[in-house]
Amino acid sequence: MQKFCDTHSHLDFKQFDDDREKVIHRAFDSDVSRIIDVGVDLASSKRGIEIAEHYPEIWSAVGVHPNEIDNCNDNWLDEIIKLARHPKVVAIGEIGLDFYREHSSPNNQFKFFEAQIELAKQLGLPMIIHIRDAQEKAREILEKCGYFRGVLHAFSGDEIFLDWALEKNFYIGFGGPITFKNFKRQNLIEQTPPNRILLETDCPYLAPHPYRGKRNEPANIPLIAQKIAEIKNIPLERLSFQTTKNAAKLFRFPSPYLHHTKKTLGQNFLINVGIVQKLSNFFGDGKIAIEIGPGKGIITEKLVEHFDKTIAVELDDFFAKALSEKISSDKGFVVQQDILALELDRIRDYYDEPLTLIGNIPYSITTPILFWFAQNYRAINRALLIMQKEVAQRICASSGNKTYGIPSVILSRYFDIEKLFDISPKSFNPAPKIISTAVRLTTRKQPIFPNIDGKIFSRLVRVSFAHRRKKLLSNLRNFRDDIDWHKIFASLCIDENTRAEQLDVDDFCRLTEFAQNNK
Repeated sequence: MQKFCDTHSHLDFKQFDDDREKVIHRAFDSDVSRIIDVGVDLASSKRGIEIAEHYPEIWSAVGVHPNEIDNCNDNWLDEIIKLARHPKVVAIGEIGLDFYREHSSPNNQFKFFEAQIELAKQLGLPMIIHIRDAQEKAREILEKCGYFRGVLHAFSGDEIFLDWALEKNFYIGFGGPITFKNFKRQNLIEQTPPNRILLETDCPYLAPHPYRGKRNEPANIPLIAQKIAEIKNIPLERLSFQTTKNAAKLFRFPSPYLHHTKKTLGQNFLINVGIVQKLSNFFGDGKIAIEIGPGKGIITEKLVEHFDKTIAVELDDFFAKALSEKISSDKGFVVQQDILALELDRIRDYYDEPLTLIGNIPYSITTPILFWFAQNYRAINRALLIMQKEVAQRICASSGNKTYGIPSVILSRYFDIEKLFDISPKSFNPAPKIISTAVRLTTRKQPIFPNIDGKIFSRLVRVSFAHRRKKLLSNLRNFRDDIDWHKIFASLCIDENTRAEQLDVDDFCRLTEFAQNNK
């Protein structure tokens, strides 16, 4: 089955005010599975985010178009920076240069373009770039900034400019005009490899043949794809797969071609309402909740009641759509994404609030999620997690316990960890073969030994436990063999026969501190 992405729409424009929902559902019915609404100024960017919050399949780009620059206030960049931190924003755009209309002075265009390139670079976001009759100057500014991640929207350059863009690994956007009978630049499409092409409507403008002159909409994307497939002499199915893959790679959202089932995610869905009520007693006083793998939404319903805003992060297409119908827009929304790809610092900065993370964690990714917590501790207020009892015992264990190990040490540097209660397998569907446990992680006011390097600490702990039967001293030589560990052990009053499981988190922090000071 073909699945398309419209990587450039303006669904927030007034042309869609009377029938926006119908337009969006026509796109979905036409196999357009992902849509990006692209902002042209502050107001448009905000409206695009609002639309994206309503639909898991729609994402947003924020930015100031070169023709809208003179309408901006003095704080425009600060406002764009704020908007760019929203979890549904995947790009900075529409930005660039337009010397065809020159609604704004060239000098202002240069200033705004460069500032927004630097913002995209700082945030690691791709750019959606508009260039009209300004290829050489745009190239000069991009070269100056040294950032080339993005798409050249509605490409209108020549073969030389296309060669440069492809050399810099830009994606090339093609839309409705390539279907016009008077289109004479098929060579540009022929010259662009399929793995660099993105499909776009630029709706409500530039409707493809046979709708030229009428209002454009995302449902027309297959017509554009069909024309590109004809010019390149490749099957439409191949082109749809490749261009959708391109969009997912550039904008970092899940490809609709990926099938995320409960089995592959290792999910056992909570069905016991009593357990949800019991868990809700520990929600605390946070304002922003992020739910990990909400599935059918039994916990989501309680979160929406308790928190000002609930962000349900669900990878599965089916569950994401079902959840979006359960959550009212003022109380929360769904982000269809791999939880490990979520940038918690961005979300914290957008809402200016620490985050409460809650979830029935898929068994298959429990450990990676826990270490991801440690990396993102600054953004987290607390976490309430349901996990395998065995894992819960490990992270709650203290030194000297046989279950004490890498997760115990790393997590306890950042969090106070508390076992709440066990949960019977009968509380889940399908029922697992093991008992689960609810655990609370409360972020410390500051990490233990806050001045040590977290990456060095983590690596030292991992090396220390790499061979549990070996003495710690022996393992640490694999961490760094240029350090006199005998001297450090003596300074810290650690017996040389000690094994890793005998040290507590403070001891590992002190070892890290010594290692940092012995460069």
